[in-house]
Amino acid sequence: MKRKISIPFLFPGFFAGIGALLCLIDYNLCKESVIGSIFWVTQLLTVCLVAGLVGLEAELLLKRIKYKVIKRRNVALSLVLAILAGVVLGAGGQLVYALDIEDYEDVEIIDVPKDENANIVFLVDASGSMAPFMSVCCDAAEKLLMGLDENTSMQIMPFTYFVNPSDVSAMVSLNDAGKQNVSNSLRNIFLSPAGTDFDPAIVEAGNSLDVHKKNNCRSVIIMLSDCIPSDPAATLTDDARAVLSQNDIEFYIMRILFNGTDTGSAGSEMINMADEVFDMNAQQDGSLDVNDVLNAFSSSISGGDTMKITTKYRLTMTSDMLPGFGDSNILRVLLRTLIYIFYSIAAGFVYYGYNGIGLLLLNGVPGIIASAASLIHPTFGIVILVLMSLGGFTWYKVEEESKNV
Repeated sequence: MKRKISIPFLFPGFFAGIGALLCLIDYNLCKESVIGSIFWVTQLLTVCLVAGLVGLEAELLLKRIKYKVIKRRNVALSLVLAILAGVVLGAGGQLVYALDIEDYEDVEIIDVPKDENANIVFLVDASGSMAPFMSVCCDAAEKLLMGLDENTSMQIMPFTYFVNPSDVSAMVSLNDAGKQNVSNSLRNIFLSPAGTDFDPAIVEAGNSLDVHKKNNCRSVIIMLSDCIPSDPAATLTDDARAVLSQNDIEFYIMRILFNGTDTGSAGSEMINMADEVFDMNAQQDGSLDVNDVLNAFSSSISGGDTMKITTKYRLTMTSDMLPGFGDSNILRVLLRTLIYIFYSIAAGFVYYGYNGIGLLLLNGVPGIIASAASLIHPTFGIVILVLMSLGGFTWYKVEEESKNV
């Protein structure tokens, strides 16, 4: 007597699990880049489906000793469907999952004629007392650079009690390459335990502006310093005074104030000769407010005009992975759940064919469970998705006929 029965299949989940383990080999190589993340998730879902299909065929071959399989789909078609489902859900799902909205600050100089050129020498105090402030000053400078264009040229000139020519950057126009050059020069300033003397820096800045002088072009010196000289009793030299007295040179100071700053004779004289001094108060933890630095820097560059900073948003891609590796949020959890449901439904359809809408939708249950498990750890979600959606959960869809009477 013949009878139709249903038998659970375990090999698909086992083989798919082996495939998932093999995918871990290149995980570390892929996880840091957007393209790598898309490749790895696509590889994971496709390899698991194909490996599970191999496991199903292997188990069917063993069961033929006792049972005759009926209603079997063409193996080649199942393979094509497995690859197609893995690629579409892996690549497509990861692409959508990796999308993110990034906020960034847009910097705009207000009330500055676009056709007004400026050559700027940025004197940066490189003495040891500047160490707590350099990072935030560099951050502010880089933000400000975004709002400038090739009408402005800039030179970075670090100084202590002297100016080392090898540390001075070229006077470059602030196109994209020039902005990168200025940024690199700022980030690479070496802070020395040496003392501070303003005269050599001011004289050297004046010489540089003379060399690069152009018609209809402002000549500007901006000094970033705490204005504390090594010798409080020293005064400015005649050469330094001559530079600061020139009508065609604008001189601005971005002064860091902390612990009762004592500028001494030279510092006080320098401050009195400046076109404007922008004070930036150090916080209790020794840091500076980046907005204070931005406003001081922009006002110096624009000759006292102000800067507008607005927060804007743009669509970007991250390397966060669909299984839950990386930053996550409610929308991403919902998206992961949806893709896991589709994946477990696809697994049942690829392996066992269509057996009614009810059974097809029921096969999405492992996807829900796997997504919930991924909240504990991404690996748990992958394990449950592989074992349940590709394993015994779908056994009810397979019918076999016993040869025993």
